[in-house]
Amino acid sequence: MSVCENCGTKFEPRDNALVTTTRVLCSPCTVARAAEKQRAKALAGVPAAAVPVPAASLQKRAAPPPTPAPAKPAPPPPAKPAPKPVKRAAAKDEDDEEDSEESRRPRVAPKERESKTAMLAWIAAAVMAVGAGAVVFVIYKNKQAQNVQIAAILSQQKTVYDKIVALAALDTETAATELLTYSEQNKVTWQASDNAAEITNLIAKAKGRIERENQRKATLAAMDKVESGVEGIAQLTPSQIAELRRLLGEIEPKAELVGADFLARVGVARKTLDQTYVRALHEDAKAFAAANPDKDRLALQRFTVAEDEVQKLLDDSIRVKNRENEKFFTPHYQEIIEESDKLVEEAFPLDSLDKLPWVDLLRGDQVTHWVPAEVKGFSHRIDDGVMTMIGPDADAGYQGLISIGDREQWRDFEVEMTFTLDSGDFDLYFRLGKKPDNSVTKVNISAGEEGLVAGKEYTITARLIGSNLTMTYYPEDLQQDPARINWTKTRKGGLAFGLQAGTRMKITKMRVHELRASNKQ
Repeated sequence: MSVCENCGTKFEPRDNALVTTTRVLCSPCTVARAAEKQRAKALAGVPAAAVPVPAASLQKRAAPPPTPAPAKPAPPPPAKPAPKPVKRAAAKDEDDEEDSEESRRPRVAPKERESKTAMLAWIAAAVMAVGAGAVVFVIYKNKQAQNVQIAAILSQQKTVYDKIVALAALDTETAATELLTYSEQNKVTWQASDNAAEITNLIAKAKGRIERENQRKATLAAMDKVESGVEGIAQLTPSQIAELRRLLGEIEPKAELVGADFLARVGVARKTLDQTYVRALHEDAKAFAAANPDKDRLALQRFTVAEDEVQKLLDDSIRVKNRENEKFFTPHYQEIIEESDKLVEEAFPLDSLDKLPWVDLLRGDQVTHWVPAEVKGFSHRIDDGVMTMIGPDADAGYQGLISIGDREQWRDFEVEMTFTLDSGDFDLYFRLGKKPDNSVTKVNISAGEEGLVAGKEYTITARLIGSNLTMTYYPEDLQQDPARINWTKTRKGGLAFGLQAGTRMKITKMRVHELRASNKQ
Protein backbone atom coordinates (compact mmCIF):
# COMPACT_ATOMS: atom_id res chain seq x y z
CA MET A 1 0.00 0.00 0.00
CA SER A 2 1.43 3.40 -1.10
CA VAL A 3 0.55 6.95 -0.16
CA CYS A 4 0.02 9.61 -2.83
CA GLU A 5 2.47 12.40 -2.24
CA ASN A 6 0.10 14.91 -3.81
CA CYS A 7 -3.26 14.29 -2.06
CA GLY A 8 -2.20 11.85 0.70
CA THR A 9 -4.56 9.09 -0.42
CA LYS A 10 -3.53 5.48 0.24
CA PHE A 11 -3.74 3.28 -2.95
CA GLU A 12 -2.61 -0.03 -4.37
CA PRO A 13 0.05 0.74 -7.02
CA ARG A 14 -0.66 -0.45 -10.62
CA ASP A 15 1.61 -0.97 -13.58
CA ASN A 16 0.40 2.17 -15.31
CA ALA A 17 0.88 4.46 -12.20
CA LEU A 18 3.22 7.35 -12.73
CA VAL A 19 6.42 6.94 -10.70
CA THR A 20 9.23 9.49 -10.61
CA THR A 21 12.40 9.66 -8.62
CA THR A 22 10.77 12.02 -6.16
CA ARG A 23 7.01 11.44 -6.35
CA VAL A 24 4.48 8.61 -6.09
CA LEU A 25 1.03 9.62 -7.41
CA CYS A 26 -2.32 7.86 -7.34
CA SER A 27 -4.31 7.29 -10.57
CA PRO A 28 -6.46 10.48 -10.34
CA CYS A 29 -3.42 12.63 -9.60
CA THR A 30 -1.52 10.91 -12.46
CA VAL A 31 -4.31 11.84 -14.94
CA ALA A 32 -4.49 15.40 -13.62
CA ARG A 33 -0.72 15.84 -13.94
CA ALA A 34 -0.68 14.53 -17.52
CA ALA A 35 -3.50 16.86 -18.51
CA GLU A 36 -1.69 19.82 -16.99
CA LYS A 37 1.43 19.03 -19.00
CA GLN A 38 -0.58 18.80 -22.23
CA ARG A 39 -2.14 22.22 -21.60
CA ALA A 40 1.27 23.73 -20.98
CA LYS A 41 2.69 22.30 -24.22
CA ALA A 42 -0.35 23.41 -26.20
CA LEU A 43 0.12 26.96 -24.98
CA ALA A 44 3.77 26.76 -26.01
CA GLY A 45 2.88 25.50 -29.56
CA VAL A 46 4.48 22.10 -29.15
CA PRO A 47 2.40 19.02 -29.90
CA ALA A 48 1.89 17.09 -26.74
CA ALA A 49 2.50 13.40 -26.69
CA ALA A 50 -0.47 11.31 -25.87
CA VAL A 51 -0.29 10.01 -22.36
CA PRO A 52 -2.12 6.77 -21.84
CA VAL A 53 -4.92 7.08 -19.28
CA PRO A 54 -5.65 4.00 -17.21
CA ALA A 55 -9.04 2.47 -17.88
CA ALA A 56 -9.69 1.99 -14.21
CA SER A 57 -9.27 5.69 -13.67
CA LEU A 58 -11.78 6.46 -16.43
CA GLN A 59 -14.28 4.09 -14.87
CA LYS A 60 -14.00 5.71 -11.44
CA ARG A 61 -14.63 9.23 -12.75
CA ALA A 62 -17.92 10.32 -14.28
CA ALA A 63 -16.19 12.95 -16.47
CA PRO A 64 -12.57 13.94 -17.19
CA PRO A 65 -11.23 17.04 -15.49
CA PRO A 66 -11.99 20.23 -17.41
CA THR A 67 -9.26 21.37 -19.83
CA PRO A 68 -9.03 24.47 -21.96
CA ALA A 69 -10.20 23.68 -25.57
CA PRO A 70 -7.20 23.77 -27.96
CA ALA A 71 -7.57 24.89 -31.59
CA LYS A 72 -7.19 21.32 -32.78
CA PRO A 73 -6.02 18.30 -30.75
CA ALA A 74 -2.74 16.85 -31.96
CA PRO A 75 -2.93 13.38 -33.51
CA PRO A 76 -1.47 10.65 -31.36
CA PRO A 77 2.10 9.85 -32.42
CA PRO A 78 3.12 6.34 -33.48
CA ALA A 79 4.34 4.09 -30.78
CA LYS A 80 8.03 4.74 -30.21
CA PRO A 81 10.45 3.74 -27.45
CA ALA A 82 10.68 7.36 -26.37
CA PRO A 83 9.95 10.73 -28.01
CA LYS A 84 12.98 12.82 -28.90
CA PRO A 85 13.22 16.21 -27.24
CA VAL A 86 12.02 19.07 -29.43
CA LYS A 87 13.83 22.36 -29.46
CA ARG A 88 11.60 25.29 -28.53
CA ALA A 89 11.93 28.93 -29.34
CA ALA A 90 10.64 29.86 -25.90
CA ALA A 91 12.17 28.87 -22.62
CA LYS A 92 11.50 25.29 -21.55
CA ASP A 93 8.55 24.68 -19.28
CA GLU A 94 9.52 24.16 -15.67
CA ASP A 95 7.65 20.89 -15.52
CA ASP A 96 9.49 19.64 -18.67
CA GLU A 97 12.77 20.48 -17.02
CA GLU A 98 11.65 18.65 -13.90
CA ASP A 99 10.57 15.64 -15.96
CA SER A 100 13.84 15.75 -17.87
CA GLU A 101 15.72 15.88 -14.60
CA GLU A 102 13.62 13.08 -13.18
CA SER A 103 14.19 11.00 -16.30
CA ARG A 104 17.92 11.15 -15.67
CA ARG A 105 17.52 9.82 -12.06
CA PRO A 106 17.14 6.15 -11.29
CA ARG A 107 13.57 5.19 -10.72
CA VAL A 108 12.47 3.44 -7.55
CA ALA A 109 9.54 1.13 -7.64
CA PRO A 110 6.71 1.65 -5.08
CA LYS A 111 7.35 -1.67 -3.36
CA GLU A 112 11.03 -0.89 -2.96
CA ARG A 113 10.13 2.49 -1.50
CA GLU A 114 7.72 0.85 0.95
CA SER A 115 10.46 -1.55 2.04
CA LYS A 116 12.80 1.32 2.83
CA THR A 117 10.07 3.09 4.82
CA ALA A 118 9.31 -0.06 6.75
CA MET A 119 12.97 -0.58 7.50
CA LEU A 120 13.30 2.96 8.81
CA ALA A 121 10.22 2.39 11.00
CA TRP A 122 11.70 -0.82 12.40
CA ILE A 123 14.98 0.95 13.15
CA ALA A 124 13.12 3.77 14.93
CA ALA A 125 11.08 1.25 16.90
CA ALA A 126 14.24 -0.58 17.91
CA VAL A 127 15.86 2.65 19.06
CA MET A 128 12.73 3.53 21.07
CA ALA A 129 12.62 0.07 22.59
CA VAL A 130 16.23 0.32 23.66
CA GLY A 131 15.58 3.79 25.12
CA ALA A 132 12.47 2.59 26.95
CA GLY A 133 14.37 -0.34 28.35
CA ALA A 134 17.06 1.97 29.62
CA VAL A 135 14.43 4.18 31.30
CA VAL A 136 12.78 1.17 32.92
CA PHE A 137 16.14 0.00 34.17
CA VAL A 138 16.93 3.39 35.69
CA ILE A 139 13.48 3.58 37.34
CA TYR A 140 13.93 0.09 38.74
CA LYS A 141 17.32 0.97 40.19
CA ASN A 142 15.93 4.21 41.69
CA LYS A 143 12.99 2.32 43.18
CA GLN A 144 15.36 -0.14 44.78
CA ALA A 145 17.40 2.71 46.30
CA GLN A 146 14.19 4.39 47.44
CA ASN A 147 12.99 1.23 49.18
CA VAL A 148 16.31 0.90 50.99
CA GLN A 149 16.08 4.53 52.13
CA ILE A 150 12.47 4.13 53.33
CA ALA A 151 13.38 0.99 55.25
CA ALA A 152 16.20 2.88 56.98
CA ILE A 153 13.88 5.75 57.94
CA LEU A 154 11.23 3.38 59.31
CA SER A 155 13.84 1.58 61.33
CA GLN A 156 15.11 4.84 62.78
CA GLN A 157 11.56 5.96 63.63
CA LYS A 158 10.90 2.68 65.42
CA THR A 159 14.10 3.03 67.44
CA VAL A 160 13.11 6.52 68.58
CA TYR A 161 9.53 5.46 69.36
CA ASP A 162 10.61 2.43 71.40
CA LYS A 163 12.99 4.50 73.52
CA ILE A 164 10.44 7.24 74.23
CA VAL A 165 7.84 4.65 75.25
CA ALA A 166 10.34 2.93 77.52
CA LEU A 167 11.28 6.22 79.25
CA ALA A 168 7.62 7.14 79.72
CA ALA A 169 6.92 3.79 81.38
CA LEU A 170 9.49 4.53 84.12
CA ASP A 171 7.35 7.44 85.44
CA THR A 172 10.17 9.18 87.29
CA GLU A 173 11.40 12.75 87.20
CA THR A 174 14.78 11.63 85.81
CA ALA A 175 13.17 9.56 83.05
CA ALA A 176 10.77 12.37 82.20
CA THR A 177 13.68 14.81 81.87
CA GLU A 178 15.60 12.35 79.65
CA LEU A 179 12.48 11.80 77.55
CA LEU A 180 12.12 15.52 76.86
CA THR A 181 15.80 15.85 75.90
CA TYR A 182 15.78 12.76 73.66
CA SER A 183 12.51 13.69 71.94
CA GLU A 184 13.83 17.18 71.19
CA GLN A 185 17.05 15.78 69.70
CA ASN A 186 15.08 13.39 67.45
CA LYS A 187 12.20 15.71 66.73
CA VAL A 188 12.59 15.59 62.94
CA THR A 189 12.50 11.77 62.98
CA TRP A 190 9.41 11.15 65.13
CA GLN A 191 7.35 14.06 63.82
CA ALA A 192 7.27 12.39 60.38
CA SER A 193 6.21 8.99 61.77
CA ASP A 194 2.79 7.41 62.21
CA ASN A 195 3.32 7.56 66.00
CA ALA A 196 3.74 11.36 66.12
CA ALA A 197 0.42 11.91 67.95
CA GLU A 198 1.22 9.30 70.61
CA ILE A 199 4.72 10.68 71.15
CA THR A 200 3.33 14.21 71.49
CA ASN A 201 1.00 12.94 74.22
CA LEU A 202 3.87 11.23 76.04
CA ILE A 203 5.90 14.43 75.91
CA ALA A 204 2.99 16.38 77.43
CA LYS A 205 2.72 13.82 80.22
CA ALA A 206 6.46 14.03 80.89
CA LYS A 207 6.21 17.82 81.16
CA GLY A 208 3.32 17.43 83.59
CA ARG A 209 5.33 14.95 85.63
CA ILE A 210 8.24 17.37 85.93
CA GLU A 211 5.92 20.28 86.74
CA ARG A 212 4.20 18.31 89.50
CA GLU A 213 7.55 17.34 90.96
CA ASN A 214 8.70 20.97 90.90
CA GLN A 215 5.47 22.02 92.61
CA ARG A 216 5.96 19.33 95.20
CA LYS A 217 9.48 20.52 95.99
CA ALA A 218 8.38 24.16 96.12
CA THR A 219 5.44 23.25 98.37
CA LEU A 220 7.68 21.37 100.79
CA ALA A 221 10.11 24.31 100.92
CA ALA A 222 7.28 26.77 101.54
CA MET A 223 5.88 24.58 104.31
CA ASP A 224 9.26 24.48 105.98
CA LYS A 225 9.24 28.27 106.00
CA VAL A 226 5.74 28.42 107.50
CA GLU A 227 6.55 25.93 110.24
CA SER A 228 9.74 27.80 111.04
CA GLY A 229 7.68 30.97 111.48
CA VAL A 230 5.11 29.22 113.63
CA GLU A 231 7.83 28.14 116.05
CA GLY A 232 8.61 31.79 116.84
CA ILE A 233 5.07 33.12 116.39
CA ALA A 234 4.95 34.75 119.82
CA GLN A 235 7.43 37.35 118.66
CA LEU A 236 5.68 38.11 115.36
CA THR A 237 3.51 41.13 114.61
CA PRO A 238 -0.01 40.76 113.14
CA SER A 239 1.31 41.70 109.66
CA GLN A 240 4.04 39.04 109.87
CA ILE A 241 1.51 36.43 110.92
CA ALA A 242 -0.72 37.57 108.06
CA GLU A 243 2.12 36.91 105.62
CA LEU A 244 2.56 33.37 106.96
CA ARG A 245 -1.19 32.82 106.59
CA ARG A 246 -1.03 34.04 103.00
CA LEU A 247 1.83 31.65 102.25
CA LEU A 248 -0.06 28.78 103.85
CA GLY A 249 -3.05 29.67 101.69
CA GLU A 250 -0.91 29.05 98.60
CA ILE A 251 0.24 25.70 99.98
CA GLU A 252 -3.18 24.28 100.85
CA PRO A 253 -4.49 23.68 97.29
CA LYS A 254 -1.31 21.69 96.50
CA ALA A 255 -1.14 19.71 99.74
CA GLU A 256 -2.77 16.59 98.28
CA LEU A 257 0.07 16.26 95.75
CA VAL A 258 2.48 15.64 98.61
CA GLY A 259 0.50 13.16 100.68
CA ALA A 260 -1.69 12.55 103.71
CA ASP A 261 1.05 13.29 106.26
CA PHE A 262 1.65 16.65 104.63
CA LEU A 263 -2.06 17.46 104.81
CA ALA A 264 -1.96 16.86 108.55
CA ARG A 265 0.99 19.24 108.90
CA VAL A 266 -0.92 21.91 106.99
CA GLY A 267 -3.95 21.49 109.26
CA VAL A 268 -1.89 21.99 112.40
CA ALA A 269 -0.22 25.09 110.98
CA ARG A 270 -3.57 26.53 109.89
CA LYS A 271 -5.11 26.20 113.33
CA THR A 272 -2.11 27.75 115.07
CA LEU A 273 -1.79 30.64 112.65
CA ASP A 274 -5.50 31.57 112.59
CA GLN A 275 -5.98 31.51 116.33
CA THR A 276 -2.72 33.32 116.99
CA TYR A 277 -3.61 35.90 114.32
CA VAL A 278 -6.94 36.72 115.97
CA ARG A 279 -5.33 37.04 119.37
CA ALA A 280 -2.53 39.24 117.97
CA LEU A 281 -4.95 41.57 116.15
CA HIS A 282 -7.10 42.02 119.25
CA GLU A 283 -4.16 42.61 121.58
CA ASP A 284 -2.49 45.01 119.13
CA ALA A 285 -5.65 47.17 118.83
CA LYS A 286 -6.16 47.28 122.60
CA ALA A 287 -2.51 48.09 123.23
CA PHE A 288 -2.51 50.96 120.75
CA ALA A 289 -5.74 52.44 122.18
CA ALA A 290 -4.40 52.23 125.72
CA ALA A 291 -1.09 53.81 124.73
CA ASN A 292 -2.71 56.58 122.67
CA PRO A 293 -5.84 57.85 124.45
CA ASP A 294 -5.78 61.08 122.41
CA LYS A 295 -5.71 59.21 119.11
CA ASP A 296 -9.10 57.56 119.17
CA ARG A 297 -9.57 57.63 115.40
CA LEU A 298 -6.21 55.94 114.79
CA ALA A 299 -7.05 53.37 117.44
CA LEU A 300 -10.40 52.92 115.74
CA GLN A 301 -8.56 51.99 112.55
CA ARG A 302 -6.79 49.15 114.38
CA PHE A 303 -10.10 47.87 115.73
CA THR A 304 -11.68 48.13 112.28
CA VAL A 305 -9.00 45.86 110.79
CA ALA A 306 -9.34 43.43 113.69
CA GLU A 307 -13.13 43.42 113.37
CA ASP A 308 -13.08 42.61 109.63
CA GLU A 309 -10.42 39.90 109.90
CA VAL A 310 -12.00 38.14 112.87
CA GLN A 311 -15.45 38.31 111.27
CA LYS A 312 -14.17 36.51 108.15
CA LEU A 313 -12.54 33.79 110.23
CA LEU A 314 -15.65 33.37 112.35
CA ASP A 315 -17.90 33.14 109.27
CA ASP A 316 -15.59 30.54 107.70
CA SER A 317 -15.55 28.42 110.85
CA ILE A 318 -19.36 28.48 110.94
CA ARG A 319 -19.59 27.62 107.25
CA VAL A 320 -17.29 24.56 107.52
CA LYS A 321 -18.67 23.66 110.95
CA ASN A 322 -15.35 23.94 112.71
CA ARG A 323 -16.74 24.18 116.24
CA GLU A 324 -13.34 24.51 117.88
CA ASN A 325 -12.43 27.64 115.92
CA GLU A 326 -15.95 29.03 116.19
CA LYS A 327 -15.76 28.74 119.94
CA PHE A 328 -12.35 30.45 119.96
CA PHE A 329 -13.22 33.31 117.57
CA THR A 330 -16.66 34.27 118.91
CA PRO A 331 -15.62 35.90 122.24
CA HIS A 332 -12.80 37.78 120.55
CA TYR A 333 -15.22 39.14 117.93
CA GLN A 334 -17.77 40.20 120.54
CA GLU A 335 -15.13 41.99 122.59
CA ILE A 336 -13.69 43.74 119.52
CA ILE A 337 -17.18 45.04 118.60
CA GLU A 338 -17.83 46.28 122.12
CA GLU A 339 -14.50 48.07 122.37
CA SER A 340 -14.88 49.47 118.85
CA ASP A 341 -18.33 50.88 119.73
CA LYS A 342 -16.85 52.82 122.65
CA LEU A 343 -14.15 54.28 120.48
CA VAL A 344 -16.50 55.38 117.68
CA GLU A 345 -18.81 57.11 120.19
CA GLU A 346 -15.82 58.95 121.60
CA ALA A 347 -14.53 59.81 118.13
CA PHE A 348 -17.92 61.12 116.87
CA PRO A 349 -19.89 62.76 119.71
CA LEU A 350 -23.40 63.90 118.74
CA ASP A 351 -22.59 67.58 119.06
CA SER A 352 -19.80 67.20 116.50
CA LEU A 353 -21.99 65.81 113.73
CA ASP A 354 -23.44 69.19 112.75
CA LYS A 355 -19.93 70.38 111.97
CA LEU A 356 -19.51 67.70 109.31
CA PRO A 357 -20.44 68.41 105.66
CA TRP A 358 -23.61 66.86 104.23
CA VAL A 359 -23.47 64.78 101.04
CA ASP A 360 -26.57 65.16 98.80
CA LEU A 361 -27.58 61.70 97.59
CA LEU A 362 -30.00 62.94 94.92
CA ARG A 363 -27.75 65.33 93.02
CA GLY A 364 -24.39 65.32 91.24
CA ASP A 365 -22.30 62.19 91.01
CA GLN A 366 -24.31 60.51 93.77
CA VAL A 367 -27.22 60.05 91.35
CA THR A 368 -25.15 57.43 89.49
CA HIS A 369 -24.28 55.59 92.73
CA TRP A 370 -27.80 54.22 93.24
CA VAL A 371 -28.04 50.51 92.49
CA PRO A 372 -31.55 49.25 91.57
CA ALA A 373 -32.56 45.59 91.34
CA GLU A 374 -34.31 44.32 88.23
CA VAL A 375 -37.72 43.26 89.51
CA LYS A 376 -40.92 43.04 87.51
CA GLY A 377 -42.93 46.25 87.81
CA PHE A 378 -40.41 48.07 90.03
CA SER A 379 -39.25 51.48 88.82
CA HIS A 380 -37.45 54.57 90.06
CA ARG A 381 -36.59 57.97 88.64
CA ILE A 382 -34.37 60.81 89.89
CA ASP A 383 -35.14 64.19 88.38
CA ASP A 384 -33.87 67.55 89.67
CA GLY A 385 -33.14 66.24 93.17
CA VAL A 386 -36.42 64.30 93.52
CA MET A 387 -36.69 60.50 93.43
CA THR A 388 -40.00 58.75 92.78
CA MET A 389 -40.41 54.99 93.24
CA ILE A 390 -43.15 52.49 92.40
CA GLY A 391 -43.21 49.03 93.97
CA PRO A 392 -43.11 45.77 92.00
CA ASP A 393 -46.03 43.83 90.57
CA ALA A 394 -47.94 41.62 92.97
CA ASP A 395 -46.66 38.46 91.25
CA ALA A 396 -43.03 39.62 91.07
CA GLY A 397 -42.02 37.52 94.08
CA TYR A 398 -39.39 40.02 95.30
CA GLN A 399 -39.16 43.46 96.81
CA GLY A 400 -38.26 46.39 94.62
CA LEU A 401 -34.75 47.01 96.01
CA ILE A 402 -32.55 50.06 95.47
CA SER A 403 -29.44 50.98 97.49
CA ILE A 404 -26.65 53.52 97.86
CA GLY A 405 -23.37 53.45 99.81
CA ASP A 406 -22.46 49.99 98.49
CA ARG A 407 -19.13 51.11 97.10
CA GLU A 408 -18.21 53.01 100.28
CA GLN A 409 -19.49 50.28 102.63
CA TRP A 410 -20.74 52.66 105.33
CA ARG A 411 -20.17 51.65 108.95
CA ASP A 412 -21.24 54.66 110.98
CA PHE A 413 -23.38 57.42 109.46
CA GLU A 414 -26.30 59.80 109.87
CA VAL A 415 -28.92 60.17 107.13
CA GLU A 416 -31.69 62.77 106.76
CA MET A 417 -34.59 62.15 104.38
CA THR A 418 -37.75 64.05 103.50
CA PHE A 419 -40.36 61.89 101.79
CA THR A 420 -44.03 61.21 101.12
CA LEU A 421 -45.48 57.70 101.29
CA ASP A 422 -48.65 57.64 99.18
CA SER A 423 -49.42 53.95 99.67
CA GLY A 424 -48.00 50.67 100.79
CA ASP A 425 -44.87 50.13 102.88
CA PHE A 426 -41.13 49.65 102.57
CA ASP A 427 -38.18 48.27 104.54
CA LEU A 428 -35.25 50.57 105.26
CA TYR A 429 -32.06 48.45 105.35
CA PHE A 430 -28.97 49.58 107.26
CA ARG A 431 -25.53 48.20 106.36
CA LEU A 432 -26.85 46.07 103.52
CA GLY A 433 -24.39 43.38 102.51
CA LYS A 434 -24.68 40.94 99.62
CA LYS A 435 -28.40 40.39 100.07
CA PRO A 436 -31.28 41.62 102.25
CA ASP A 437 -31.48 38.64 104.62
CA ASN A 438 -31.83 38.26 108.40
CA SER A 439 -28.23 39.32 108.96
CA VAL A 440 -29.12 42.91 107.93
CA THR A 441 -30.68 45.46 110.28
CA LYS A 442 -33.97 46.81 108.89
CA VAL A 443 -36.90 49.03 109.91
CA ASN A 444 -40.34 48.73 108.30
CA ILE A 445 -42.19 51.98 107.52
CA SER A 446 -45.82 51.83 106.36
CA ALA A 447 -48.77 54.07 105.61
CA GLY A 448 -52.01 53.32 107.48
CA GLU A 449 -53.61 53.18 110.89
CA GLU A 450 -50.46 52.02 112.73
CA GLY A 451 -48.01 53.93 110.58
CA LEU A 452 -47.57 57.20 108.80
CA VAL A 453 -50.37 59.20 107.25
CA ALA A 454 -50.57 58.38 103.55
CA GLY A 455 -49.69 61.32 101.32
CA LYS A 456 -48.21 63.37 104.19
CA GLU A 457 -44.63 64.68 104.04
CA TYR A 458 -42.23 63.49 106.74
CA THR A 459 -38.59 64.00 107.61
CA ILE A 460 -36.66 61.15 109.16
CA THR A 461 -33.23 61.44 110.77
CA ALA A 462 -31.57 58.05 111.26
CA ARG A 463 -28.26 57.77 113.11
CA LEU A 464 -26.29 54.52 113.23
CA ILE A 465 -23.11 54.71 115.31
CA GLY A 466 -21.46 51.50 116.47
CA SER A 467 -24.26 49.19 117.57
CA ASN A 468 -26.77 51.98 118.35
CA LEU A 469 -29.56 52.99 115.95
CA THR A 470 -31.79 56.00 116.64
CA MET A 471 -34.60 57.33 114.40
CA THR A 472 -36.62 60.51 114.80
CA TYR A 473 -39.65 61.61 112.75
CA TYR A 474 -40.99 65.06 112.06
CA PRO A 475 -43.91 65.65 112.44
CA GLU A 476 -43.96 63.32 115.39
CA ASP A 477 -46.79 61.09 114.21
CA LEU A 478 -44.58 58.09 114.83
CA GLN A 479 -41.55 57.56 117.05
CA GLN A 480 -39.26 54.60 117.53
CA ASP A 481 -37.12 53.86 120.54
CA PRO A 482 -33.35 53.59 120.05
CA ALA A 483 -32.32 50.09 119.10
CA ARG A 484 -29.24 48.11 120.06
CA ILE A 485 -27.89 46.18 117.07
CA ASN A 486 -26.97 42.57 117.83
CA TRP A 487 -23.36 41.54 117.23
CA THR A 488 -24.54 38.93 114.70
CA LYS A 489 -25.79 41.64 112.31
CA THR A 490 -23.70 43.06 109.50
CA ARG A 491 -21.33 45.84 110.50
CA LYS A 492 -20.89 47.60 107.15
CA GLY A 493 -22.75 48.08 103.87
CA GLY A 494 -25.17 50.33 102.01
CA LEU A 495 -28.49 51.99 102.82
CA ALA A 496 -31.38 50.45 100.88
CA PHE A 497 -35.13 50.73 100.27
CA GLY A 498 -37.12 47.54 99.82
CA LEU A 499 -40.56 48.41 98.37
CA GLN A 500 -43.47 46.03 98.62
CA ALA A 501 -46.07 45.57 95.86
CA GLY A 502 -48.50 48.50 95.67
CA THR A 503 -46.06 50.98 97.26
CA ARG A 504 -45.71 54.50 95.87
CA MET A 505 -43.39 57.07 97.41
CA LYS A 506 -41.45 60.23 96.63
CA ILE A 507 -38.23 61.51 98.23
CA THR A 508 -37.58 65.23 97.89
CA LYS A 509 -34.42 65.43 100.01
CA MET A 510 -31.84 62.89 101.10
CA ARG A 511 -28.38 63.60 102.49
CA VAL A 512 -25.81 61.81 104.64
CA HIS A 513 -23.07 62.42 107.19
CA GLU A 514 -20.49 59.74 106.50
CA LEU A 515 -18.58 59.06 109.72
CA ARG A 516 -16.77 55.81 109.01
CA ALA A 517 -16.56 53.50 106.00
CA SER A 518 -14.58 50.36 105.28
CA ASN A 519 -12.40 52.18 102.77
CA LYS A 520 -12.38 55.57 104.50
CA GLN A 521 -11.30 55.70 108.11
